[in-house]
Amino acid sequence: MTLPPDSRRDRLRLLVLTPEYTDFLWYQSMLSDDAELLPDATWCPDLIECDDLIYNASFDVIVWDCVFHAGCESSFLQYLTVSSGDIPVLAISAEASEQKGPEMQASGAADYLCRRGLEAWGFRRAVKCLWYRAQLAGFSHDQLGREVASGFINRDLFFDRLQQALLRAERTKSRLALMHLNVDSFRSINESFGYQKSDQLIVQLAERLGKTLRRVDSLVRIGGDELAIIIEKVEDSLDLSQVIRKLVMTVPEPVVIDGQSLVVSASLGVATYPEAGDSPEELMRRANRAMFEAKQDTGTSYRFYNRELHISTGHQLRLETDLRHAIRAQELELYYQPRIDLATGEVRGMECLLRWNHPKRGMIGPDEFIPVAERSGLIVPIGYWVIEQACQRLQESAELGFPGLVLAVNLSFRQFHDPKMTET
Repeated sequence: MTLPPDSRRDRLRLLVLTPEYTDFLWYQSMLSDDAELLPDATWCPDLIECDDLIYNASFDVIVWDCVFHAGCESSFLQYLTVSSGDIPVLAISAEASEQKGPEMQASGAADYLCRRGLEAWGFRRAVKCLWYRAQLAGFSHDQLGREVASGFINRDLFFDRLQQALLRAERTKSRLALMHLNVDSFRSINESFGYQKSDQLIVQLAERLGKTLRRVDSLVRIGGDELAIIIEKVEDSLDLSQVIRKLVMTVPEPVVIDGQSLVVSASLGVATYPEAGDSPEELMRRANRAMFEAKQDTGTSYRFYNRELHISTGHQLRLETDLRHAIRAQELELYYQPRIDLATGEVRGMECLLRWNHPKRGMIGPDEFIPVAERSGLIVPIGYWVIEQACQRLQESAELGFPGLVLAVNLSFRQFHDPKMTET
């Protein structure tokens, strides 16, 4: 198999999930004699370390020993395929291929091998096939990006990609979302700047939107002012809301055309599989209908064809918008729960409990707004505000004659990734 010259990497980056170090050395030795691979293998025997490696490192192929899981093989395999961004997974266990293979591939494995009688040639062949396939898929994805960037329009290409995505969603029992984006008032832009400059605007917008998407997702230009986006492996409405939020925030960023800065808006219609349909034509028709409904709103807006998902996602996005305002408007409050020494009855300290006094909804508990703050990143400035308030209360307590009090505050793990944390 001949690969495109710009897609070949120097070394194969391999993640091996197995509890036994001897098995890791065995897999590594079977690849070591192949000059084409030059494997850079990482051993992972621990579930917590696995999560950290998948999110923070980069790999070409995952070799998964099926005894390595969190209680359920199929659930763990589905977690691997979703979390890793579609890195091919080679599953290995002691069961015969004709019995175990179909089950593993239905759950998301790219290939399956039986470890009984496994020898170096067969193992190398399976790993190389997955590596080359991933490289070719990456080449195809990059080529598609170049076609979009050059103004290339192909509805046949889009429907073919959507059909393949639907087949994968059906096979893995996962959800999929189709987004139809139309630039508002594009005729006026054409009249003001001409067709060539207006085309450059769409190209710049497509490039910018493409950078917010995952590698498994697809963006295709299907008309002069229209883009279609296929979002695969949608976990739930919150997962989809994160993608929409990025797109909605990206569209209004200024675009420079012929030396002029131009701000555009767009209408976005969303249809989900299987709720809104199970064929490319049906999903496209319903995403298109939702897009025209979004045209009724001013500015960049979106509508769901599926009403239930629309309500859930829309609620989360509105809550995030309100929370941003709450920080500026000082709607957040700290409540202090005393910690009492049962032997003496004295108050030894207090725990700071965060509450949100919403102007319309009243007091909102942390179980509702803290997850929104975590996902949006607002938890970091909120955490600093809590620390500042706690320090002020400590100073006031000392001035009132209670110098020995201890105040406990809850901090998000994300706070410790912020470089200002130690200084604060």
